[in-house]
Amino acid sequence: GVVRCYVRWLLEGSEWAIDTHVLGIGAQGGQVTSATSQTPPHAVTEREGFYGRSFTGGDYGAAGKMHTAAGVLVPREGDRFVAGRDAAKYLEALHGAKPQMALETRAVVERPLHGMIGAGAVQHSLGVDHADGSVYYMRWARHHDYAPDWRVSTVLFGMGGGAFVDAGTSPSGPRWMTRRLQQIELLYNNSRFADYARMYSPEAVVVPIEVSASNAQFIEAPGVAAYWRVCHETLPNVALRVAAAFEENDGVWHMLAEAAGVDAGGAPWKRHWYVRWVHEVGAWMIDTAIPAGGPTPSLY
Repeated sequence: GVVRCYVRWLLEGSEWAIDTHVLGIGAQGGQVTSATSQTPPHAVTEREGFYGRSFTGGDYGAAGKMHTAAGVLVPREGDRFVAGRDAAKYLEALHGAKPQMALETRAVVERPLHGMIGAGAVQHSLGVDHADGSVYYMRWARHHDYAPDWRVSTVLFGMGGGAFVDAGTSPSGPRWMTRRLQQIELLYNNSRFADYARMYSPEAVVVPIEVSASNAQFIEAPGVAAYWRVCHETLPNVALRVAAAFEENDGVWHMLAEAAGVDAGGAPWKRHWYVRWVHEVGAWMIDTAIPAGGPTPSLY
């Protein structure tokens, strides 16, 4: 048979190397492959292992110092944001209900920081907390000039576990955010997946809805349209509203949205959806999408 193939090449030194490879674009049953590390870098596993050990040992300050002050932490309930500067306080409060954290990195995708090769780097990480079997996401970043050490700019705990918690009257975010969600509803519900994929940054990553301890992987930007096309078969419609929003800086917003709908079998579903928005070429684009937070039990 014949299928379309997407390849993203990067010039590394004097050699061209494959950065992203997607097979089966536009084909029924097409399969997406990506540059997700099958063996996570040792440095990432060491950092995340230290984070878990610091928490378990009650050294919340050590774990808290690994966060950027302007970054965010999303609790297991997925109902609010905790500023990075308050991470130590949150971890101390969490310790009473969850005394242990044993983090194991499962998948890593690395990107240039803000699209500038050489200025710095970002590492998206998925892993498993063996203390309770839940999945976590961490976004590590560093800048070679003013922040040479790797720091956590975003972390989501407990994906694939816990009950849905309604965010209620949390801040609704700027007006453009609501308009972008309305645009997503229109495109997704009408099966316009290629148009929907254009709302994603070229460096974007998506954590699949079906993420689990045994299935920790990323979908990268070239595979977004194909992925949502598959999701549409079981979740044919969605309604979205902003549940909480956090401005990191002029060009970065974090959003928690409430996503709800009816599945292909007629059963209602509801979950929180995390999105990191970045302002690129005059528009707000999706840089990171994690529709795996706070699932209702019927989905698993």
